[in-house]
Amino acid sequence: RTSFYEQYGVICDVVQNHLTEILTFVAMETPANISDSEEIHRNKMKVYASLERLEKRSAVTGQYQAYNSE
Repeated sequence: RTSFYEQYGVICDVVQNHLTEILTFVAMETPANISDSEEIHRNKMKVYASLERLEKRSAVTGQYQAYNSE
């Protein structure tokens, strides 16, 4: 089962998306109405707006050496 996800790089996308969701939910202000999806969206966008932009020189990217050899 995991070979499918690894083959298409899904795990990287899923992990990144889930971590981003966790970041916004932990950092955002609690909405007055937790059922109001628009208010939740606005509060999440405030979190995104407050983040510092990542500079290319301070980012490190990499890939496992044998990632595509299987």
